[in-house]
Amino acid sequence: MGIIDLHIHILPGLDDGACDMDEALEMAVCAVENGMEAVAATSHSRMHSQKPRLETEKYFSVLSQFRKELRSRNIPLEVFSGMEVMADHSTIESLWKHSLLTINETRYVLVETPFDIPGNQISEILGELQRSGYSPILAHPERYFCVKSNPMLLEEWKKNRIVLQVNKGSLLGEFGQKTKQTADWMLRRRLAGLVATDAHDTALRTVELDDLLDWMEFEYGYGSIELLMEENPRRILDGMWIGQ
Repeated sequence: MGIIDLHIHILPGLDDGACDMDEALEMAVCAVENGMEAVAATSHSRMHSQKPRLETEKYFSVLSQFRKELRSRNIPLEVFSGMEVMADHSTIESLWKHSLLTINETRYVLVETPFDIPGNQISEILGELQRSGYSPILAHPERYFCVKSNPMLLEEWKKNRIVLQVNKGSLLGEFGQKTKQTADWMLRRRLAGLVATDAHDTALRTVELDDLLDWMEFEYGYGSIELLMEENPRRILDGMWIGQ
């Protein structure tokens, strides 16, 4: 079983990820060289409140072209649909209208919130999604201010069956020591459901995995890689509940 990355900004020209097709293809080649068999191309649904929401028609047009380019170059990377959704109280209606995308058309939806909002507001948004039949995957919670000051929020969210996705860069200290400590705390207490690259480019936030895999195997055991980067992502793509 190969590695599956469910949070990557690989589609060209849609957000702050790959700037063009050449960079997207370079990211794909690097992903395969690092043991990935599949990714979910989770472009930002909206960069910030002043920007218009990414249109699904445009998303699928770029996704189709990217898949075509991968096939023509014999790059064996499977690319599934998805978005990183900036969640608020309008998200559910947008999901119902299919103007926002879940992961591979399942009930799983990758969501983020502003880093500085209170934990109770995040809980409300996640709860609304669940009551509407969706299974939220909370992107990089280790980076949220409320979590750094009160990591027990993670226990609450895990208990409520929220999938918590940790970033590669967080575990490697790329977002500061406090974020690294919080990410480490999550893995040691088995709160994380996924580890993903959240890769954006070929220079800084990349898909390279050697340092991450070495760190995870040394600190948490090889089983953590199998569970958080292979088994759970596959089950999510299939729309099945995961083991955390």
